[in-house]
Amino acid sequence: MSRGPALAIPSAATHRGRGGNRLIAPRAGLPELLDYTRLRWEDGERRLRNVPPASRRQVERVVDQTVAELRRRLGSAFTAAELAELYEASSAWTMALAVRVAPREPLAWEHWVADAAFARYLRGATDWQSKS
Repeated sequence: MSRGPALAIPSAATHRGRGGNRLIAPRAGLPELLDYTRLRWEDGERRLRNVPPASRRQVERVVDQTVAELRRRLGSAFTAAELAELYEASSAWTMALAVRVAPREPLAWEHWVADAAFARYLRGATDWQSKS
């Protein structure tokens, strides 16, 4: 079973806070958080591939809008750790976004749809590396 792309864990010397240039120490348990979230995100991608054709357009719209919101919140230069930390507090805003974008498609409101968006956005992380 393939574990997917490898994530380089930033050190305290390279992990910078979003509020400026101050260095922040990596949180305890960060590698476990990245492993857990990566698995959730991969599951979201798998489930997205199996969406029934009647729901696909609306679900994809939610994924696209969630990716756009991730870009607004994190910018184009971010680490996998920053994305995982944002994920921890994402349930409320991703649900509100999904209901707004696809009000008549309850399938699009499920959290795995947001997971698929996070998986898609992860590919742009500065420390994302594909296993060859």
